[in-house]
Amino acid sequence: ALINDDLNVITMVFAGAGKKAKQYEGDIVYALLTANPLMTEDGLNLFVAGHNNLATVVGAPAAATLDDMDNLISNHTDANGRRLNIPLTYCILPRALFGTSESFFNTIEYVNAAGDRLNNIWGAGRLKRVYEPRLNTVPATWYGAGPKGTTVVRVHLNGVQTPYLEQKSGWTVDGVELKVRYDVGAGLVDWRGLVRNP
Repeated sequence: ALINDDLNVITMVFAGAGKKAKQYEGDIVYALLTANPLMTEDGLNLFVAGHNNLATVVGAPAAATLDDMDNLISNHTDANGRRLNIPLTYCILPRALFGTSESFFNTIEYVNAAGDRLNNIWGAGRLKRVYEPRLNTVPATWYGAGPKGTTVVRVHLNGVQTPYLEQKSGWTVDGVELKVRYDVGAGLVDWRGLVRNP
C-alpha cells in the first residue's frame, strides 16, 4: 500500500477522515438541542416554560401539535415588546418518527377529534422536514424551528467549510502521517426561533 497505494488505502483513509469531520459538525449542532443549555441572556435553559417554547399539545406531528407549535413560535416578542411573527419553517424529528410523520404530512385531509374532515394545511411541502438519527435516543421528542438564522448557527474559521487534509511521508520509518483539521463551532442565536415537543 505504501509503495504505490495500489489499493487506494491512503485515499480511503483521507476520505474517511473528511467524512468524520463533517459528521462532527452535525454532532455539535444536535448536541445543542439535546443538551438544553443555559442561555447567557437570562440564565434559563434553552427549552423552559419561561421561554414559552415547550409545546402544550404533546404528540407526534399532527394538525393540533403543529398549530400549537406555530402559535408558540409566532407569538414571541423582542426586548421592546414587538411581536416577531417567526414562521414555523422546519420540523426536526428523530428518524424513528419518519413513518408516522410522513403518513400525516402526505395526507390531503385528516379527521379531527370531533370527526370533522379537514384539509391538511401542514402537508404539501409547507414545512421542511429533517429526520435525524442522532435524535433517536429520545424518540418521542421533536422540534420546530423558524427560518435559518433564527435558531442555531454554524461558524467556520475564515469561512473554510471543508476539512484541511495533509499528508507527510515518513523518512525514518516506512509510513505516512495524516493530519485532518476542521475548525467549526456552533451556537444558539435565540430561544425564540425554537420550540420542543416533548
